Amino acid sequence: MVHAVPLVGGETLYRIGVNADCPIHQIFAGGQCFPRRSQKVSGYGAETERVDLQGAYVRMQAGQLDRCIEEAQHKIIRTTRGRKARARVYDKRSRNWRPMPGDMPVIQFMWFELVEGNDPHLPLQKKTIADVLKEQTSSKAPESGRRRRSSSKE
Repeated sequence: MVHAVPLVGGETLYRIGVNADCPIHQIFAGGQCFPRRSQKVSGYGAETERVDLQGAYVRMQAGQLDRCIEEAQHKIIRTTRGRKARARVYDKRSRNWRPMPGDMPVIQFMWFELVEGNDPHLPLQKKTIADVLKEQTSSKAPESGRRRRSSSKE
């Protein structure tokens, strides 16, 4: 049986997360956690059932997703190799951050999808934040036609 998630006062249901190839299991941006996996838990005691989900379902107010996207544009993932391979998220606005080769923007790993019809069981098509930003910048591109200068010679 499918139950719609009740939304209150301007909330929208999204599914958010990070891709499987992300070196980090979860990324925090704009007050939201973008996890690789989460679980839907139901039942009690010995009857507990756990269903693995890609990402997580979250309710967001208008503008919260924009804040997450804005914050994610300032974060990078840096992987290091030593005794152990590590990956950490750094904010490019911090005083001690310096660019290094191999830095990866987190927006290439983070994805979101609007859950249509308020039904979390419908199949979704994930878009990374990097893809969304490319679409926005290509739609804002100036016209290809050249403007001619008006020269008035008398």
